[in-house]
Amino acid sequence: MAKDWAKPLNPQQVLRALRWPADVAPWASKLMQGVRMRAPHQLRYLSLVFAVMLQPMLGCGAAQTQQDRQAATALAAVQQRAVAKQQPVVVLAHADWCAPCNELALRVLDTHDGQALLANTVFLPVNFDDPLGAAVAARLRVLGLPTTLVLRDHEGTLVEFGRIDGYENPADFKQMLLAALERKTPPQQGCHNADDRPLLASGAEAVVVADAECTAAQLTTVDAGDAADKLRAFLDNPGFGTLGQTWTADSKKRLVEALTLLGRYDARVGRDQARCAADFARLQGWAQTSQAQRGNLVFWEARCLARAGNAPAALQALDRWLSPHQDDAAAQVLVADLLVHERLEPAKAQALLQQATKANPEDHWAFYLTGELAVQRGDGVSAQKAYQRALAIKPGTAIYIKHLQRLNGPETQLERVNTKP
Repeated sequence: MAKDWAKPLNPQQVLRALRWPADVAPWASKLMQGVRMRAPHQLRYLSLVFAVMLQPMLGCGAAQTQQDRQAATALAAVQQRAVAKQQPVVVLAHADWCAPCNELALRVLDTHDGQALLANTVFLPVNFDDPLGAAVAARLRVLGLPTTLVLRDHEGTLVEFGRIDGYENPADFKQMLLAALERKTPPQQGCHNADDRPLLASGAEAVVVADAECTAAQLTTVDAGDAADKLRAFLDNPGFGTLGQTWTADSKKRLVEALTLLGRYDARVGRDQARCAADFARLQGWAQTSQAQRGNLVFWEARCLARAGNAPAALQALDRWLSPHQDDAAAQVLVADLLVHERLEPAKAQALLQQATKANPEDHWAFYLTGELAVQRGDGVSAQKAYQRALAIKPGTAIYIKHLQRLNGPETQLERVNTKP
């Protein structure tokens, strides 16, 4: 069996520490004492830590600026620990519903090789679904999940020495992480001189696409604010609507992908959900956007609307998309996915998933979403059947394995619900 990286903290010690008033340094220090636990414990445990930190200090209606201050303090504690141990920081931004995040945890982080890679690092998993976790991720300009960052103290500042967006397979991930850990100087950021000229909707195809991609790449750098302003001006340019009529399909696709990062930036870094929704609505209105890309754009627009507190508008956006795709199982699952994870209209989500699984009995994600709905209503038996079906269709899938283990674990919430008289 793989050895734990360090002895886990006693949760009661953390709870007591995090309730200390006034000076936040003690709980920030305690936070960092738990970062060397075995990966699965960390991914679950940090969620608890962030939740506990918020509960006594912020309250329900806490301002985003308070969360930002908490995030800055947490990262300062990480930096202090890294300096004291003369080690790099490895940050993993993840979420429970993120399938590749779960694969990364199972295939790499909880293996001997993965633990060996992280043996001499300060490892900080950040749960994106926690308000403070989201604030930490925003400060690090995380646009997608999972994102793995290697940070080092460089002249008194915590500087990025490497970034791995997503997860494909263990070999590639370990190679990229090792390269980032071995890097002695910060990588040069940026691609070409796009910052020296405006992003024009009237430019040549190759120039516009390259400049847009370069500018979008800067959304993860210290120049992210300027890059976002530049992309917004491009989207708002009246010439954008008629751009690309003679372009190749590849150029159109690449431009949409680049501009999609602006919406992600506004949602996850700027945390301006209304602006995010407008970004994705604008991209849907571009005549050159392909049908294959529109579904993802609708999903993001609706999610941002829902998180901005405008659930009716989110549902309207989904209905507009679904109306001409009533018999499309993929469209049904896409809409159901958002309804499930945003907890909107569960009956409609259930009906869509039933239609989708009837049309395509091998859609494992549809069965997973069916299990999630069952969890939300406290039906552990139905949830287990749905997860088992998903796992049977796609054996070895980490997210299905984890959710089944959670159902079968001791004293789960579902068991307490189902054993009530």
